[in-house]
Amino acid sequence: MNIRKATIKDVEILNNLDKKTGFVLPQYNFSKKSIEEMIKKGITLIAEDKEPVGFACLFEKFKDGCELYTIEVLKSHHGKGIGTILLKEMEKITKNIEKEKIYLYCYNKNFQAIQFYTKHGFFVVKIKKKRYSDGEDALLMCKELK
Repeated sequence: MNIRKATIKDVEILNNLDKKTGFVLPQYNFSKKSIEEMIKKGITLIAEDKEPVGFACLFEKFKDGCELYTIEVLKSHHGKGIGTILLKEMEKITKNIEKEKIYLYCYNKNFQAIQFYTKHGFFVVKIKKKRYSDGEDALLMCKELK
């Protein structure tokens, strides 16, 4: 598995990956413009196994930590540890920029993601009411890095 930093040339690749992850969130699908913003303003990594199979984006957003904006893996590659590899890379990056925590917002009905994050040491900090455009709630989750 190769992990590399995304570039602007990868916008189309990430846009196609986003559409094939297996859990289409009702509140949004990433547009090419929003993917371009993720690459420009955040730290976006791509996981490749002969071809791109997943990506993750991290922003320096909180005083004491970073926001893990997304981890997405092709549905055909779920359960193969790719999400874990991307998460561990984002943890290393967060530590390298001297932040102590990773935060994320998780759609409250994405049980697969909630299970994934709790398995990896995240806990719920609070419920953010009507976070998404469809009025759905989100869980603000956090992991303390030691």
